[in-house]
Amino acid sequence: MRPIHQTAAAAQRRRSSAVAERGAWLEGENESEDELLSFVREAITSVCALELLILLRREPNRGWGLQALVRELRSSSIAVAGALDHLGRWGLVMEARDGFRYQHPSTRLDDLCQRLERQYAAKPISVIRAILEAPSDKLRIFADAFRLSGKPK
Repeated sequence: MRPIHQTAAAAQRRRSSAVAERGAWLEGENESEDELLSFVREAITSVCALELLILLRREPNRGWGLQALVRELRSSSIAVAGALDHLGRWGLVMEARDGFRYQHPSTRLDDLCQRLERQYAAKPISVIRAILEAPSDKLRIFADAFRLSGKPK
């Protein structure tokens, strides 16, 4: 059996490592990191949405049809359509005559997309974790349906 101080020291090292991993998910300043993490949590609803954004951004002059995106991303039409809708509300995707295209309503958003793409290439697990840990409106609505109220029915 290990002495307590060794066990506590090991636990502290694990906590420090976890904090360092969270803090280092983006190389750079804390303010910049917070801005990118906030963008991921608000604008990117799924890994499908992330990969869709990256695909459209890499070929900004190409118009993509829904079925072509489904094939390229190996996803479902429901997932791709939902991601297109959400990214469109952020102004990152537009529907043109020839299909869907990337657009950036501001240089700030384009910069965030570029940084996110670099971060995903460097640390995909960290980016996926940030997406999956983001609060979900659907989950909250589902949970609220089971919330007990103090009112008798």
